[in-house]
Amino acid sequence: MPVSAINSVFTKSNNVNFTSLRSNKDKYGNDYNKSSSFMKAVPLAAVLAMSPLTTANIHAADRIDNPAHNIELVEARGIDATEQTRKVVATKEFQSRADGYSSVKVRLVNTTGGNGFDKVELVFKDRNGLGYDDGEDSDYVTEIGTYNFTIISDDGVNQGTMPLNVMYVKKPMVSGVPALYAHDDVVNYLKEQLAKNPKKNVIPVNTYNRKLSPTLGGGLQNNPKKNTINNAQGITVDPNSYTLASRKQIVGENDKYSLRIYKNKNGGANLVTCEKASNPGKLFRVALVGDFSANIEKNADSPSIATYPLTILRNDNDGFGLMDSVLANELKKIKATPLGSNAFVTPAVDYEYAVFGKGVLANVTD
Repeated sequence: MPVSAINSVFTKSNNVNFTSLRSNKDKYGNDYNKSSSFMKAVPLAAVLAMSPLTTANIHAADRIDNPAHNIELVEARGIDATEQTRKVVATKEFQSRADGYSSVKVRLVNTTGGNGFDKVELVFKDRNGLGYDDGEDSDYVTEIGTYNFTIISDDGVNQGTMPLNVMYVKKPMVSGVPALYAHDDVVNYLKEQLAKNPKKNVIPVNTYNRKLSPTLGGGLQNNPKKNTINNAQGITVDPNSYTLASRKQIVGENDKYSLRIYKNKNGGANLVTCEKASNPGKLFRVALVGDFSANIEKNADSPSIATYPLTILRNDNDGFGLMDSVLANELKKIKATPLGSNAFVTPAVDYEYAVFGKGVLANVTD
């Protein structure tokens, strides 16, 4: 199984095995907004009656029968109207470990009247339980997205899909692109609420499909190779430098392979080659056999994580990454023998990635 991933879903028949990493649900809560309005007409005489008696007051009191001199106290309607149109429909709190937080409260808000909600606000609590609730100026969700990162090895084989469920979050009056926040439980909750919301299309829900391929160092890169190893040229083994010591045929997960071990006549590093049944007669030098992991958005609540073996086969001009675990295991056995011990390297690296734009991966490994 070349890609063994830890996340909600990973799709491939026999090459992938995913388990779920979920944030535990915490508690339910409700917010209630209360507003009141008042309007009172107070005659000037009543005001003056509560004031010390002066000559000016007496003269003013003589004129209270003139309607033009009555004073009416009226509440400012702008603030009250804002409060009346903002209504919290529902709240739900989820546990969080992202960026030092302990929980995140999701607030469904109606700002336009009628039924349903048209805004989703997020309020975070830190590790000490302190919340930062800015009311209508709290962070709000601008988009919900699911990224499907499909890994294509350099033999053209689909190794499975790493899903990542995210929200794009913005703060009012703050410029810049929205921040990405990955939390499976919150995303699933919002999708459920949006599906039954009387107000439609208030937050876009998008799916982005992206293809990745292995690098020669064992990591992942955007976009697979155009040319696969199946139509690439092989190497020529110099009989003056190497002599064939042994060979072995194996049936892997993705192809059949012929492995050859050559002893260096000059005392240098020995040579191990691999020939694929899909590209007969072409030998490729085994350069690397390693164990790697990919962790997308590691510091989020629901990162997408996969582990995979990788074999790098090289010709004179290029290299190709294969994720056949049977092939990798057989080559590790060769590496453990005296003949294969110095033929290729066997690294193990855990790679970390951040997502930028609409699904571009960037390697942020320390």
